[in-house]
Amino acid sequence: MPLSLRYAAHSDIGLVRTGNEDSGYAGPRLLVVADGMGGAAAGEVASSIVVSSLAALDDDDLGGDLLDALAASVVRAESLLTSSINADHELDGMGTTLTALLWSGSRVGLVHVGDSRAYLLRGGDLLRLTHDHTYVQTLVDKGEISAEEAESHPRRSLLMQALDGRNPSQPDLSVREVRAGDRFMVCSDGLSGVVSEATMAEELASGEPSDAAQRLIALAKRAGGPDNITVVIADAVASEARPNTQPVVVGAAGEPELAERAATIVDSTPAAKARQQLGGADTDRARALERTEATEGYERRARQTRWIRRGLIAAGVLVLFILAGVFTSQWISKQYFVANEANTVAIYRGVNQQVAWLKLSTAVELSGISTPSLPELTQGQVLAGIAATDLSDARAIVERLRGEAASCAVATPPAGCPTSQPIPAPTLTPRFVTPTPTNTITG
Repeated sequence: MPLSLRYAAHSDIGLVRTGNEDSGYAGPRLLVVADGMGGAAAGEVASSIVVSSLAALDDDDLGGDLLDALAASVVRAESLLTSSINADHELDGMGTTLTALLWSGSRVGLVHVGDSRAYLLRGGDLLRLTHDHTYVQTLVDKGEISAEEAESHPRRSLLMQALDGRNPSQPDLSVREVRAGDRFMVCSDGLSGVVSEATMAEELASGEPSDAAQRLIALAKRAGGPDNITVVIADAVASEARPNTQPVVVGAAGEPELAERAATIVDSTPAAKARQQLGGADTDRARALERTEATEGYERRARQTRWIRRGLIAAGVLVLFILAGVFTSQWISKQYFVANEANTVAIYRGVNQQVAWLKLSTAVELSGISTPSLPELTQGQVLAGIAATDLSDARAIVERLRGEAASCAVATPPAGCPTSQPIPAPTLTPRFVTPTPTNTITG
């Protein structure tokens, strides 16, 4: 069954703020809320530009191209913010959230950046469709605080993402099926920050969209109205139910002066000028050109983001390899074992392994004990290497071996010794000599 929208949008300055930086839009296929920020740096300008930019989506039947169109529209909006800041540096520091729903037949696409929210009321159950891009939400996601604690956290309004014309955003994009009877709401945090979801669900469950929106705004003001409040509500209805057809613009974007300024900025793009020049019969061609321009910008930004991400990953891997190498080197330098060195029992520092041509150990002390003078079983152990816990343990092993060599150097050696005759200890010239009881190789 073909579906259409019956919608309403309302915005209120609240009880604390001196101006309204929110902008809202409701049209036959599109719902938008943008919560501007920046105060003197013109948050109301940012939200007006973004809403005016996205309003072009309401003119087109996009078919299955929902998410591509939404992603491209965000890139276009960010580009407009950037060009506005470059043209007027007093606007530097402005920014806005963006949450928008775009319909095509029985499907709705969602784009979301910031902490404005989208909800779906279906069968009496209220489902939040967005995930806040805030510092506090990251703490909740990590399990460091509870959702209840987040509601009163002093930094709950600190955004991790917004559209500011300076830093590329990573918008959340999704699509879902729509059923007749579904009620959708998009709102700024002036509502969701002070009115519980249980109360929202109760108020959304009855009345026309306009009535429900006004009741929710009244509840937010009753709770103190600390911020601007914008509420956009739409019901999915059968096409024959005479849905709305005229767009509704509220908040900053609805102010004549701001609306005119935003329209001038939006219509100054090459694609918009081409649309004006082509006019009537070529409107579809002009819109296609505008979508192509936005899509190319999106793909260009996406490529840049991918290269940046790859560079960061490569740098991270390199750092990990360096840290692993340093850690491994330090660990190896603290390992000791006893083994054979030129037919002499020696103490080695490192591990008894070799990687390709690289030997991971160095002989540090020659004992003066001839390996062939040891019992045959012990010789095998020395040739294989005897692990030690540290240097002191290695020296204790050497003294034990010295005793075994001495036990073989008697007139009648015990079984297992290499010869029945005493074997004098060899006279060795160590590579490095230090004034200690044993000869020490230091290099």
